[in-house]
Amino acid sequence: MSTKKLLSYLPIKQMEFDEEIHYMTYRDELIIQIQTFSDQEFKQFQELFTSYNLAKKDRSLFKALEIKKLLFAFSNSENQNIQDVLDQISHDHLEEDVEEINSLIKWFKLEQGWIVQQDEKNMKILYQQLPGSPLIVARIDTQVDIPLDVFASLIYETDLFPRWFPFIGASKTLLVPETATKILKMTIDAPFISDREFCVKAWGINNLDVDGSLYILSHSIDQNDNLLKRLKYEIPNIPSINFPLDPKVIRGDLTVFCTRITRLQGNLHQFSMVMAADMKLKYVPDYFPNFFLRKFSGLLFQRMLSNSKNFKGSAWDKKKVESPEFYQWLEEIILRYAY
Repeated sequence: MSTKKLLSYLPIKQMEFDEEIHYMTYRDELIIQIQTFSDQEFKQFQELFTSYNLAKKDRSLFKALEIKKLLFAFSNSENQNIQDVLDQISHDHLEEDVEEINSLIKWFKLEQGWIVQQDEKNMKILYQQLPGSPLIVARIDTQVDIPLDVFASLIYETDLFPRWFPFIGASKTLLVPETATKILKMTIDAPFISDREFCVKAWGINNLDVDGSLYILSHSIDQNDNLLKRLKYEIPNIPSINFPLDPKVIRGDLTVFCTRITRLQGNLHQFSMVMAADMKLKYVPDYFPNFFLRKFSGLLFQRMLSNSKNFKGSAWDKKKVESPEFYQWLEEIILRYAY
């Protein structure tokens, strides 16, 4: 409440001289109290805003959204600095970011509708049909004894995908707009069909405060106009994003390719992966790509596991010096959350 408004509650009457002195003293004390309240309000706001910025830096976007809601509890403040900050963060598109994340991680939360493809050697391969589509989404659930930074490196170093990711002939990072985020193009060199390419956004999410997990999420974005506009708005110095079509290849749609890593003990982690893609196979029965995806998911995981055991001195290990911001972010998360 403003000083002016609070003072308006004081009685207005004709006063003797000594009464007026008493009134003036009381008013001055009230102004001091109001100023103290205002300072406390701003201090509380500053502390919340600091936590908000730290959560965004950590890529802990669910936590950042909750703090943002608390910040807007100050929307009636008459402090201009507070109003300026609220105006600034009202354009951060955090709600859209969280909505995008939820659209991908929902497959990890979904318990019903899965058909078991394989359940052996401590690994489950499941699948179910995508809503409104003849295609399927496949899921792997298993436990692995691999350090977190090794796991993250295998997935983050997308330019090295052709070395282990089955059928990827080329993978090129087009842009690193912010820490733990990449825009890339991948080309699938599969047998018996024309090459396919995917234009993808991949990014890391720290969800340790919510469900104890780290996520690496990716999906196609070349047809997502809202997302492309949002990237340009959020990052003013971002180069123009465009994905020219190569007449020699067919543009596919990576619906979802996401991993969730949850620490159990030491380097033992619960690992889950979901994937679904439309390869745009016009004249091929849907049974073929669905069968291929179910088999492919197991092969993909085995390749990843093999590379993790030979990490030291590998191309992935050497790549860490080329992406210091990402690995510093990862190290800070591990230290901060006593991972």
